[in-house]
Order: sequence, then C-alpha cells, then structure tokens
Amino acid sequence: MTKRHHPIFSQTGNLGLGQAWMWIGVLVALGCVVAPVSAQNCTASNPQLAVTVLQTVLATCPSYDDFQAMGYKYGYDVILVQASVAGNLAIPVLRQFASLPKHNACTFSSFDAAARTALAKLGDENAYAAIKQEWAQHRAGQYPARIDFIGDDWALQTLIEFLIQHANDPRMIEEHGPADGPYDYRSGILKEIRGIARRHVVPDLPDADYSPSGIAQWKLWLGKYKGQHLSTRVFESVSDPYLQCLARRVEWGHPDAILDIATFGGPSAEAILKRFPAPRSGEVMGARELFPDILLNENGLRPETDSEIQGNLQAALLRFGDQRVAFQVATELNSFALFPGYFPFEAIRKLRFAGGKTAVGVLVDGLGSANRTSQNAQKDFDACLARVAQLKEPSNEQKESAQKECAGLLYWAERRTTLILSALAEMVKDPPLSPDAPPTAESSQKWKDWWAKNRDKAVFVTPPRASYDWH
Repeated sequence: MTKRHHPIFSQTGNLGLGQAWMWIGVLVALGCVVAPVSAQNCTASNPQLAVTVLQTVLATCPSYDDFQAMGYKYGYDVILVQASVAGNLAIPVLRQFASLPKHNACTFSSFDAAARTALAKLGDENAYAAIKQEWAQHRAGQYPARIDFIGDDWALQTLIEFLIQHANDPRMIEEHGPADGPYDYRSGILKEIRGIARRHVVPDLPDADYSPSGIAQWKLWLGKYKGQHLSTRVFESVSDPYLQCLARRVEWGHPDAILDIATFGGPSAEAILKRFPAPRSGEVMGARELFPDILLNENGLRPETDSEIQGNLQAALLRFGDQRVAFQVATELNSFALFPGYFPFEAIRKLRFAGGKTAVGVLVDGLGSANRTSQNAQKDFDACLARVAQLKEPSNEQKESAQKECAGLLYWAERRTTLILSALAEMVKDPPLSPDAPPTAESSQKWKDWWAKNRDKAVFVTPPRASYDWH
C-alpha cells in the first residue's frame, strides 16, 4: 500500500505532478495538515462555494503567511479538490492561478502547475496544448506532468507510445528513486496506463508489461486504436447535477464518491455505476474509516486510488445485488490468501457496506472450513502438533509452550470467522447469535441452519447512509 499524493507547499523543480504531491501525504499522516473544511463534496450549493474557496486562496498568493494559514484551513491539494467539485465553473479562477508571476507563495507551491493540469482536464485548449508540447519535447526519465490524471484518449495513447519507445532505454531507470532505491519509470507508466483503464472503459487494452512480448501487444493495440475516440468519461453522460458531480469526483481521483452514488443516487445509481469499467477481483475498498474493526493497522498508509475505485465499485454494485460481483467477492472471502492485501477482510467490509440478501448469503456461505484461510490454518496446526508429538520426553513446560505456538497458527482463521459472525449479526434483524459469538464450528453451523430456514423471510438492516466523499 502507498501513501496518497497531494500538492506540497515547497519547491518541486521539474518533478512529475505525482512526485511533487508526495510529501503532503507525509504531513497528513503525521497530523501536520488538517483535513480541508469546505466545498469538499457535491451538495447543491457547493460547486459555486468551491469557486469561492479558490478565489479566497488566490487572494493569499502574495503573502506567504496568509497562504500558509490557507493551507491549514483548506489543505494543500485545494486546487484539484475544489476544481473537482466546481467543474467548468472553476475555469476563470484556474486561469488566474495558471498565469501567476513566478515569485509568490502559490507558484512556490506549484499551484500554477496544478491549475494548468486542472484546466487541461477541463478541456482548456491553451493548458492542454502546453502539456502536449511538454510531452512532445520529453525524452526519458522523469516525465513533465501526470497525464494519466488528465486520463483521456490522448493521454492513454501517449503513455503507451512512450512506453514502446523507451522499453529498452537505460535512462528510464533512476538509481536513487523516491524510496531511496532504484526506480523504474517503465513500471510507473504501466501503472498509469492501468489506472486510466480503471476509470474508463477502454476496448481490448492488453494486460501486458514492457518485455518484448508485452511491447508487441502494445504495438498491436496502438496500431489498431491510435487517434480513435475510445471512451467517454462517465460524468459527461449524467444529467443530474449532484450525481454528475459525484461521477466527476471519481474521475478526479476521489474513489469514495462511488459509495455516495450508491447510497444517495436513487433509481439511476446502478446504471451510472455500470458505466465505469467492470471491477476485477482483488481490489481494496476505500472509506478506510468505515468498519475500522475489520481493518488491520495501516500505519497511516492508504491503498492506491485506482484500486479503491474498483473495490468501491464492487461494494456499490453489491448493494444492488449484482451476482457477478457477488461471485468475485465470495472468491476474495474464501479463496484469496490473507497476504498480501488482507483480501478476506476487505471482502467482509464490502459485504457489510452492501447489506441485503446477496451479501448475507455470501457471508453465511463463507463460514466453516471450505475456505483457503481455514484450510491452510488447519494444515499448519496439524503439522505443528505432529512436530510436538516427535519430541522425546518433553517437559510439561515444553508441551505447554508448543501447544500455545500451534494454537497461534489458527489466529487468522479465527479472526476471519469472528468478523463474519459480527457482521452477520448486524446485517439482519433478530439474528440467531449476538455479534460477539465465539468463532466456533457450532456458531458457524447455527448461522447456516438459521439461513437455510430464513433466507426468504429474513428482515435486513438498512446499510449505513453516511457520506464518505469528504477527503
């Protein structure tokens, strides 16, 4: 898992936009920057309020002290965050940011570059042309702008073309990267290509690398599709202003807006969600503050935004009883290993958010021994006991110590069962067991028997209806 990236109040030189944003994530993790407080979501009055916030920030640019106070109030990612809410209404003030003189607080913090990126994403021809020119003049190594954030057909095709041209270029490997080790820019480009495809439906996009066979696949795809219009951003086809704003927020890198579409979108929500790329198994859900009892300690880190988009899509579509997604999440719950990613636990979070008959059925089916976590734990436990049995005349102390060690191997399977039992008890009315039921075979069987009798008459608790699109 990696930190989220945000703009930084410091010099950024010629770093790519994503790298320039890295340090503010550190500040947030350390508690040095408070969460932005205004115009962060898509309620009725907020598009114009977001413009007002940008104008307020612009007024602080001549004064470093005023600007720093603004940063603590609104967050140093204020340009892209507020523009994602305001949409085209932000274009006039963004143009003012983009044309600021070099020596002031806003340009020192690369707010002018962030404004140009936002303008390009909003279709401003001058900003778009400038970024295209930067890329046309670029050779290798650190690239001049995160065009995957722009994310349109030109950006996707340009990244693929750049990968093809530099697949064997030694300049693409930097000896001292952002993690104090070698960094391969080709891997970064692949990640950005795949990120675009997690936000937009892209036909026939290869799941290829930069090996000779992978590059051959990219060449075939580019030869077929270069210069064509491939995909439409989801929000462009949404008529309701509130839902359009939420869909645009997803496009601008705010995955939890998907959960708000599912929760508050009404009859049109499911159709909007299905315009995004169909999610794949093994993606992490966003809203990390939701059901924290399930999450393990993440040490202030959050998953990749594009993974959260797909994981949130799973959770959102589950709320509408999507059977294809239910099968995906059941696979994560029962067949995926715990490491890396804790996918069985992520599956429980998705199912708890979704609620309803489909989600409860997946959880009940996940109880018992017919899952990878339980089976692997039992194998390890049996092997451990066999080793204990081989000890020659062990002392009582050795026996006790060995038994504790063996029992510890069942921890993850028991934790998984504990979380499922707790979730089930909160998802139906009058459950057969309390949320703190012990993770025993008897508890699991009691739920299975209850579900067999009540699946068609159970009353389900309404899932939470809070907004999660605030960061």
